[in-house]
Amino acid sequence: MSPKLKFRVLLSRLLRYFFQGLLILAPIGITAFTLYWGFITIDNLLPRDLIPEDHPMNFLKYKGSASLSYW
Repeated sequence: MSPKLKFRVLLSRLLRYFFQGLLILAPIGITAFTLYWGFITIDNLLPRDLIPEDHPMNFLKYKGSASLSYW
């Protein structure tokens, strides 16, 4: 096999592995980003300044606790 042909075979394999990895990792990344965006959006619905200090749900002032309270 000539060096030029070896290089083409290697390049085609690398490109194939790259696109296979992209097909696997892209949906995982999109799902993670969507979940992150959803939690941040839910947490920002309630302004933290509206909750008084002596209120029983004072824990909602902390980031991330508002989304957990909906479950």
